[in-house]
Amino acid sequence: INAEYMGFDPVTTRAGYTYERSALLEHLQTNGSYDPISRQSIFPSELASNRALQAMIAAKQLQELL
Repeated sequence: INAEYMGFDPVTTRAGYTYERSALLEHLQTNGSYDPISRQSIFPSELASNRALQAMIAAKQLQELL
């Protein structure tokens, strides 16, 4: 949504798209309660943590530290 690298809190919408939680919540507040790609209505309570992607991000960050 904001053209920045995904941080440490990726979430997935019902439509299957993944966003950084803070960027998506900002979008929902600013633009309305819809998925920016699918345009389906969504609410913050419906977001699911994308734990697989979160683990990959953590592994990459750890790798960069070593």
